[in-house]
Amino acid sequence: MPSFRLFVLALAILVTGLSSKALAQNSPPAPASREPVIHLDELILEALERNPRLRATRLDAIARRARVLGAGTLPDPLFEVTYQPAPVLTARGAQRSQWRIQQVIPYPKKRSLRADIAGVEADVGESRAGVLAADVVLQIHEVYYELYRSQQRAALLKEFQTDLRQFEDVTVTRYAVGREAQPSILKVQLERNAINLRLELLGEQRRSTVARLAALLDRPDMGDLGGRIELPEAHLLEGTLQAALDLLPEAHEARLETRLQDLRVSLAERDFRPDFSLGLTYYDIGSRGVTATMTGQDAVAITAGIRIPMWRDRLRSNLDAARAARGAVDAHYEALILDVQTQTTSLRENGARQRRQLELIDGVLLPQAEAAVESSLTLYATGEVGFLDVIDSQRTLLELRLSRIETLVRCLNTAAAFERAMGRFPTHETN
Repeated sequence: MPSFRLFVLALAILVTGLSSKALAQNSPPAPASREPVIHLDELILEALERNPRLRATRLDAIARRARVLGAGTLPDPLFEVTYQPAPVLTARGAQRSQWRIQQVIPYPKKRSLRADIAGVEADVGESRAGVLAADVVLQIHEVYYELYRSQQRAALLKEFQTDLRQFEDVTVTRYAVGREAQPSILKVQLERNAINLRLELLGEQRRSTVARLAALLDRPDMGDLGGRIELPEAHLLEGTLQAALDLLPEAHEARLETRLQDLRVSLAERDFRPDFSLGLTYYDIGSRGVTATMTGQDAVAITAGIRIPMWRDRLRSNLDAARAARGAVDAHYEALILDVQTQTTSLRENGARQRRQLELIDGVLLPQAEAAVESSLTLYATGEVGFLDVIDSQRTLLELRLSRIETLVRCLNTAAAFERAMGRFPTHETN
């Protein structure tokens, strides 16, 4: 019968097509070479240049640096003018006005300490920009791998959807000749609709990921960001705690904070020392000629003073606060060391576990699933198994391929987090 020959031909095409796919790579075929490539390095460089939060932090560091020049200067001098509408009669004549200038001179080393504090505060601001830059780089990695995940999952689901259409054609043909029950058709249609839903959800996730990338790059008009994702080469998670502390911007910031608090303690101790002042007063004298001594000659007076640090409670509270802040810096640094140690250890273990999972999927589970698909198709063609067995084997293979993508992305994110914990991300900040 013509319908039976059509069924045999369709089934042969189905068996041949799916068998060749089962022997192909685990991941979906790479897109055509003409498709543009989204380069991770280019995204990182753009984020380091354009990220709005990072720009704001760098501008804050520039503002701090600009204040360094004036931090060690002398306080502004005080200039006073006293005008006397009713002149005071002196031995030299009538005193009409006084012109006075006074300069406070801080105790030795106070000015240099303030300048050093301002300089280290500027260094801390730059280091904080480095911390934020490293966080931005990590977020770019996460977004990039999420784009890869959604791209690869969508390709696999669409491929399976194509296979389901072929299955549906074969099933309809068998149903027309009475060799297949109607539930088989309904099962294929249900599977296709479920795939459509999963593709819709993937589309939402991708749009959310692109929006996150647009925020990181300060590009609200980014659009869909089409292109091919090329994964970086895999590497082992290696590195010592000391190497991490040498490179981490957080550790560099902690060392700067230690120096800063030491300087503040020294300045608080110096505040117990007195400051000095020097002044010059010019007296404007007029002559009325009342006596012979009233020559009208102007007078000059030189004054010197000392600021007495009398209110010791205020000074002691400032010193106690500075010493407590210094102790807090030490505690934060110890916590940082513990965090780096535990985080890198955990990431190494997770990375090793995820690599073993990939080896299991690639070396055992996927070959078994592919063999099961081949076997079910062969047995289905001879009528030894039912249609639902074929669908189940295909679905199992699909889910394993999807699991491989998920495991690979987790492995990549673990490697990125490890690089961040080791301080090996480029930040374009100077430590």
